[in-house]
Amino acid sequence: MTLGNDGLRVFSALRRGSAVVAAAFAATVTLVSPVLAGSEQAELTSTRTDLKGPASARYSQRAKFTATVYSSAPTGTAHLKEGATLLDTGELQILEGFSGGVSAGFDHSCAVTGNGGAKCWGYNRYGELGDGTTTNRTWPVAVQSLPSEIRAIETGGGHTCAVAHGGDVYCWGGGGSGQLGDGTLESSLVPVSVKGLPTDVAAIAAGQSHSCALSKDGAVLCWGGNKYGQLGDGTTVNKRTPTTVQGLSSGVVAISVNYEHSCALADSGLVLCWGGNGSGQLGNGTTKDALTPSAVDGLPPTITAIATGNSYTCALDDNGGAYCWGYNGWGQLGDGTKTRRLRPVAVQGLQSEITAIAAGHIHTCARTVAGGVRCWGGNGGGRLGDGTRINRLLPVDVVGLSDAVSLSLIKDTTCVIRRNGALACWGRNDASQIGDGSEIDRDTPTMPVGFGDRTAFLPSAAKLRTDDLPVGTHRLKAKFLGDDYNGASRSSAVDFEVKKGFTKIKWIRAEPPVAGAVVGRITVKVDPVSPSRGMPIGDVKVKVGSTVLGTAGLTNGKASLDWVWPASGSHVVKATFLGDGNWKKSSDARTFQVE
Repeated sequence: MTLGNDGLRVFSALRRGSAVVAAAFAATVTLVSPVLAGSEQAELTSTRTDLKGPASARYSQRAKFTATVYSSAPTGTAHLKEGATLLDTGELQILEGFSGGVSAGFDHSCAVTGNGGAKCWGYNRYGELGDGTTTNRTWPVAVQSLPSEIRAIETGGGHTCAVAHGGDVYCWGGGGSGQLGDGTLESSLVPVSVKGLPTDVAAIAAGQSHSCALSKDGAVLCWGGNKYGQLGDGTTVNKRTPTTVQGLSSGVVAISVNYEHSCALADSGLVLCWGGNGSGQLGNGTTKDALTPSAVDGLPPTITAIATGNSYTCALDDNGGAYCWGYNGWGQLGDGTKTRRLRPVAVQGLQSEITAIAAGHIHTCARTVAGGVRCWGGNGGGRLGDGTRINRLLPVDVVGLSDAVSLSLIKDTTCVIRRNGALACWGRNDASQIGDGSEIDRDTPTMPVGFGDRTAFLPSAAKLRTDDLPVGTHRLKAKFLGDDYNGASRSSAVDFEVKKGFTKIKWIRAEPPVAGAVVGRITVKVDPVSPSRGMPIGDVKVKVGSTVLGTAGLTNGKASLDWVWPASGSHVVKATFLGDGNWKKSSDARTFQVE
């Protein structure tokens, strides 16, 4: 299963301009009087993905925000306020491509509900459904004893893991290889806390007998079964608690694991894989297992997503193209053949731009930008969702889907969250992993019991911005006005610090006249220094030596002066921006020759 930096559950401030610096912050709000059972959330936090340097050096006068409300497809308006002052409003839009809300596993499936709970269904021999029993379930049942609301869930071979609201990770089910990460080899029928993880886990991934987590700083940690080196720590020794993957202590944006191998996507676009490689699933041109990460050979440097299947792997690039490599006995690589590939080959026949990809046991699926899903490979049990049981070497459309927002596939069953917050699943159902109350395979999308409109966890976001924050500390709040299904909510107050922006002088025009004439003009521009942005205001003073030639105010960032120049000869002219309450002063000098 593939998961990446969710970048969600946030109300984020992306500074643009030159006098604002935001410290990291987070505030959680419980919606009042929700129509859906339980509570929904709006949050305020800081994101700095586009700025460099320490927080104290990040300035802007224009602050851009994203208000994100976590529920099941919330709609309506979000406000940005300082006290009673409304700074901006924005309409919520469904977060297309959101991952983590549903996970179709090996023989069981799970989904996060709109109120931050979780339900699971299917096979339950090891307690992987988390309901306190080992009874198989043909329809969804609630996970018991979750310590807090969760934001993502992942199903493994006989276990399940979830990321809680605060970044903690909990696992349950089979633990014989240490895959629950609680320091034991015991199974658990209810969630237990994973030990030794960072407190800011952004994503998780669960395989046959191992699990991995991705921190918000880009570190990858894995635990559990390690027979093939799938933990990436340079050994084949199982680990009962998380261990850092060698060479991946930062810079990773997505992870994916499956049966015997694991992969990571670096922020540079590089894909690295490790573990079992008997079918070439590591993509390095060999069939030799790797105990530490190995770079995939032959991918473009523009990869945006990865997916691990059973002995094969796939990736997407930023142009919507797909590549796969490894085992291909059922055509799951999508290149029109059944030939094993030790290096990536392009998937053929994808007629629409692809935004997500998921790999399973013997088939692969991809989500299009329009919300459709296309699948290829083995079609036993209706895995491809095209209404047939015919294997396909090239992608075919899943019947009746045009509104898929997320996509999940690990083995033989595929699930999506639809734009209205409902679930749809298809494929093998011998262990009731579709959750429709039966054990009948489904070759077209079918809704799990109780997961109709506005039930699955599906956040929405609104873009906001303000130019109205002067220097000082501001207490900001986000407010969600509610909709027909969710009550209104507001965040707790957050301190947002604004400091003076840095500036620099840029000489635009300089025309020294004949000595004594009044036709000389100098024009300078005052620019913000990156990452400061915006439009400085104030006065510019021009001097020759100790003599002040004049002062002019900035208009649209520029100041022009006409002066009687001094005697002929060489003169050093200094222009100084005097600054103001929002901008730091700056100066620059040039040498001019007066005839």
